[in-house]
Amino acid sequence: MKLAFCHASSLPEGTFVKYHTHDVLEIVYYTHGEGEIFLDGARSEIRPGVFHVAPAGMKHEQKNRSPLRAICIGVGQSGLEDLAGAYQDLHGIVRYHAERLIAELLAKSGAWEIVALGIVYEISGLVRRIIQQPENVAPDDVVERALQLIREREGRVSVEELSTALYL
Repeated sequence: MKLAFCHASSLPEGTFVKYHTHDVLEIVYYTHGEGEIFLDGARSEIRPGVFHVAPAGMKHEQKNRSPLRAICIGVGQSGLEDLAGAYQDLHGIVRYHAERLIAELLAKSGAWEIVALGIVYEISGLVRRIIQQPENVAPDDVVERALQLIREREGRVSVEELSTALYL
């Protein structure tokens, strides 16, 4: 597996991104805004918590009805090529890891390349799990994420901050 690109994208209301393709599989996670995505002509709604998977060479375009923010991740040899489409991340699990990946790439702390690649593997596994077994991503993963946030902040986190971070 190889990370080809990763960035956060913010687009103003009414932006139309014309049909295009990538040389690697792209995962786009929508964190804010509404619109629609067309993957090889198939239409899906964009809203917070939706992500799409577009394998290398798949034509896709996007229209947004409001200001939109997304995290775009390009991955080579991901093993997700059979999962093209748009999906709902009910508990924000993929978002949490996508935001961790962005933070890791920005910080570039010691061994950041290895850590970033580990996060990419996690994202790929979670995407496959959500798509193939959505019932297996419920409460246990949310509790684990809550505990991880508490550990990261050394216990200095309020219930309100946790509920916001976990989309509850």
